[in-house]
Amino acid sequence: MPAAAIGQPKLIEADPRVPEPDYTNAPCRQLSPAQADELAFPERMSPAATAFAKAMCRACPQAPDCLLYVLANPKLHPEGVRAATTPNEREELRNNLCKRLGNDWVTTAARSRRAARSTSAATRTSGPRTPISPRPRAAALNSEKVSA
Repeated sequence: MPAAAIGQPKLIEADPRVPEPDYTNAPCRQLSPAQADELAFPERMSPAATAFAKAMCRACPQAPDCLLYVLANPKLHPEGVRAATTPNEREELRNNLCKRLGNDWVTTAARSRRAARSTSAATRTSGPRTPISPRPRAAALNSEKVSA
C-alpha cells in the first residue's frame, strides 16, 4: 500500500449514471449548521424532527432527482432524511427496485428520470396554452348574473 494512502479517508465515488441534483434553491440549504446536523443523524432525531425533514423534502422541487441520487449512492448518504425518506425506507426502495427492474435498476431509473425531465422542459417551453372555454351553460349563467 502506498504511504500516501495510510491514514487517508477512503474516497467514495458517486454513481456516474446519476448526476448530483442542483441543490441551490433546495429548502435544506436554508438550514443552519445545527439544524442540518440534527437532520443528518436519524438516531438522534425525534419523531417531530423526522416529520419536519420529510415535509421539507416533499416541498422541494429537487425531490425526484434527490431521491434517485441517494438511492443510487447509498454509501454517500447513509444517514438522515434525504428526499423525504429514512435510511430504512431507502433500503426498502432499493430492494424493490432490484426486484422490479433487475440489478441494473440505476441505469433504467436514470434513463426514465432524464425522459421525465425532458418532457417537463418541453412542456414548459412549448408556449402559451389555449385557455379552456367555459361550458355554454356556465357562460349563459354568467351573462344572466351580469345583466341582472
